[in-house]
Amino acid sequence: MKELLRNLFINKWQYKLAALITAFILWFYVVSEQNLTINISAPIEFLNFPSDLKITNKVRNTIELLLQGRRDIINKMDKKEIKVQIDLSNVRKGKNNISISTLQIKNVPKGVSIINITPTGLTIDFDKIEVESTPLTQSKEEKRQ
Repeated sequence: MKELLRNLFINKWQYKLAALITAFILWFYVVSEQNLTINISAPIEFLNFPSDLKITNKVRNTIELLLQGRRDIINKMDKKEIKVQIDLSNVRKGKNNISISTLQIKNVPKGVSIINITPTGLTIDFDKIEVESTPLTQSKEEKRQ
C-alpha cells in the first residue's frame, strides 16, 4: 500500500503538478468562455422633447432586452448603465410610431450582443400644449364701469 501511495504522489511529482496546473488553466478558460444569456429591463430616455407638445397616451418607461455574451463580461457589466435613448426631434402632433433599434441602446459593453428587443417600437400620441391667455390689464370697457 505504501508503495502505491509513493508511486501515486511522490514519484515524478513535477509532471503531476504540471498536469494539474494545466488542467486548472484549461478549466478556467472553458468556464470563462461560456456564453451567458440574460434578460434585463432598460429604462427609456427621451431626447430632444418638443417644448410645444405633450404626450397624451400612456407610454412605457422600460424596454426588455435579451443580451448574450461571455460569462465574465456579463457578470462584470453594470446592468443599470444600459439605457434606450429615443430622439423625439422629428415627432409631430398626433400619433407617432417610433422604431427601436440596437443603435438606440447605449452602454452595452464590447463582447455583449443584443439578441432581442421587446417591444421593437412605441406608439406615442402628441398634442399641442394649450396656453391659457390671462389679461394683464383690464379692457377700456371694464375700466369705465
